[in-house]
Amino acid sequence: TAGIRLKEAGSINRSLSALGNVIMALAEIAHGKSRHVHYRDSKLTFLLRDSLGGNAKTNLIANVHPLARCFGESLSTLQFAKRAKMIKNKVVVNEDTAGNVTQLQAEIKKLRDTVDQLKGGVLIAPLSEADRPVEDEGVRENASCELR
Repeated sequence: TAGIRLKEAGSINRSLSALGNVIMALAEIAHGKSRHVHYRDSKLTFLLRDSLGGNAKTNLIANVHPLARCFGESLSTLQFAKRAKMIKNKVVVNEDTAGNVTQLQAEIKKLRDTVDQLKGGVLIAPLSEADRPVEDEGVRENASCELR
């Protein structure tokens, strides 16, 4: 079990190191430098790429400890948070302006009416040709409506 924990600790340290490198690259980009950001260096940075350098507003919580024996860790954490604070994303509202608003509102109303009908009882709708049952061994099923 000690070997497994050592491997886990190594993986965590590699991921945190890669996260620090990504934060540093993004902070340098915010100051006008041109750099490639290595999001694929770890699973952590790959998963966080949209939150860190994409179209998102991200919050970071830095947890520090007041004891003197934790000074090194706390200082390192605060330096990391300072670098992360320097990242500037340009957040843009994701909106589809090409869609037909009245058509979409009519669709929403239709779907709400259907939901209301389903809540009140059983909705009976006619079958389309594609939904009609196929004849099975000469027995024809005579169904013109389906419970939905």
